[in-house]
Amino acid sequence: AFGFRVEDVVRMGLPRHGVAEPPAALVAWGLEVVGLADAAGRDCTTLSGGEQQRVHLARVLVQLKAAPADGRARYLFLDEPTTGLDLAHQLLLLDIARRHARAGGGVLAVLHDLNLAAQVADTVVALDGGRVVAEGTPEAVITDRLLTQVYGVDLRVNQASARVFVLPVAG
Repeated sequence: AFGFRVEDVVRMGLPRHGVAEPPAALVAWGLEVVGLADAAGRDCTTLSGGEQQRVHLARVLVQLKAAPADGRARYLFLDEPTTGLDLAHQLLLLDIARRHARAGGGVLAVLHDLNLAAQVADTVVALDGGRVVAEGTPEAVITDRLLTQVYGVDLRVNQASARVFVLPVAG
């Protein structure tokens, strides 16, 4: 609820000392990656919820990029990262996460959108009542039987290309 500028929020991801690249360049890079380069000087409270979410993603990306190159994997933990984002920005966010994983980082994302999870996940974990009931590839976990059990509604899993997708069955 504080009136920080967008660039100031992103800068909060930087360590105080020992950054190899100029902080302003890192902040500009992070905002460019999430598609908010033009918003750097804006007051964060004037942004939409989805834009604010992307600002915080830029902050985290800057933090990861500024971390020392010590050979250790960098992990990105995302809890419902696509909430409040339009479809184009949902796909952008998931592409950023996938690129991070392909570059040697780790990504753990909680997604309730089963179709997005099926599209981007290497491994899916299904929970029911806080317990793991299935873990594996999207095709192995996202099944009619399991989803009907977990969600208590009639669902049909279909396949397009190499990925599965889910449609609810209306009564």
